Amino acid sequence: MRWSLRALPLGLLWLAGLFPVALWFIDRGSPLLAVQTVLTTGAALRTALLWGGAGALVLALLYPPFLPGARLLLAAGVDRLRYDRGPLLRALGELRHLETAARHLEAGRAALAIDDPTAALPHLVRAIELEPQIVAAHYQLGVCLVAMGHADRAIAPLRHVVEREPGHAFGGAMLLLGRCLMRTHDLRAAADVLARHAREHGGNRKSHFWLGQCLLAVGDRDGARAAFAVAAQKPPARPRLTADEAFHRARARVRLWRLGAPR
Repeated sequence: MRWSLRALPLGLLWLAGLFPVALWFIDRGSPLLAVQTVLTTGAALRTALLWGGAGALVLALLYPPFLPGARLLLAAGVDRLRYDRGPLLRALGELRHLETAARHLEAGRAALAIDDPTAALPHLVRAIELEPQIVAAHYQLGVCLVAMGHADRAIAPLRHVVEREPGHAFGGAMLLLGRCLMRTHDLRAAADVLARHAREHGGNRKSHFWLGQCLLAVGDRDGARAAFAVAAQKPPARPRLTADEAFHRARARVRLWRLGAPR
């Protein structure tokens, strides 16, 4: 489901691009049918936009994270349109001449940059085999395994990174470790890691939201409320929140409303 949702904007764009081509083929066989197709499609689009707009308005009123979530989905679709395979092809070309851990790491990074973790995995594994001490390779392996849906397998390489370089990727390794522990239902350990991330790296709206979720799940309502409150803080006028931050801020506001006032 996650992959289908991320591909939705791209799929809709492809459909829009294919429509004129399909209409041309229809027109060659029957111009009258082509006109009828245009009129029918136009009416269907107007109806869909009307009901879609009304539905979006209702959802936005009933569930505030809906609009930030739609923005996040659209941003993911736009990013997919900007993927550049050039760096991956160059990295693979260099590997044909000389195999090194650094080149395998670069190939793995390039594959992850175009959202292809399956292609990245063997390169990251090989980089670690050649030079086990490269912390960046362990981190990228963790990222790759998470992207493939293997949060349980990602914990070991991410722990390795956090133990050796707690600030790796500006705290990204620690944050991802906390998320993996959440997904494997080790909530107390996840809360400890996310709290450490907040202390050492300041945290962000997403990390504080995740921390609130963990604390709430282990029964610490006051701690959860405090974490959600940080995530839900009113943003400054500039810079504008990213789609990801806006989505988690909206979710934190809903959580705070459900928790109610402190007892």
